[in-house]
Amino acid sequence: MIGRTLSIAVLSVASLTTAWADYRVIDPQRVTRKVDQLCTWTGMKRVGPIENIEQWRGELRGYNVYAKLLLDGKIVPYEISFDDGGLFNYWPRKYKCKAAEGTGYDTLKDPATRRLCIGAVQKLNRYLRWRFYDPAAIQKDGTGYRVSYLTVSPQERSRPGIILLDPYVNFMISRAGIVFGISHGG
Repeated sequence: MIGRTLSIAVLSVASLTTAWADYRVIDPQRVTRKVDQLCTWTGMKRVGPIENIEQWRGELRGYNVYAKLLLDGKIVPYEISFDDGGLFNYWPRKYKCKAAEGTGYDTLKDPATRRLCIGAVQKLNRYLRWRFYDPAAIQKDGTGYRVSYLTVSPQERSRPGIILLDPYVNFMISRAGIVFGISHGG
């Protein structure tokens, strides 16, 4: 009886250990370095310390970071998300999309502005090394621009029975050519 009880106790502790292993300890100094790295890549600057770090719950593995960044001369509160693959999303906390047509529409035709936007995304992607597919769909978004790319190849999109839910990555570009935000989906 004692052996059986001990086995159950060992199994229970092993189960708890496995469950708690999903909630890794997040090193605030490492997070600060990641945010500063993003700022180096984009031309923004962190202003003050990291305000908060929230670990994702459930099966999702990642965390949100809250910090103030300097964007176009203004201090802006930001939410920055990291998952197991690194940077996932970032944007000003009060950002509201003002693109008239919605994700995936290509309404901006000015060649110089298109070059500015595509160049800004390409510059950032030298560091991110994300895979997305042309053509870029660019449109005005408030005072800046929104550049959307499909994240699924033409071959994947043409497979029978495939259902795509929000297969886009969106880059928000300031008039100065800074990628001030990234979001996934539509």
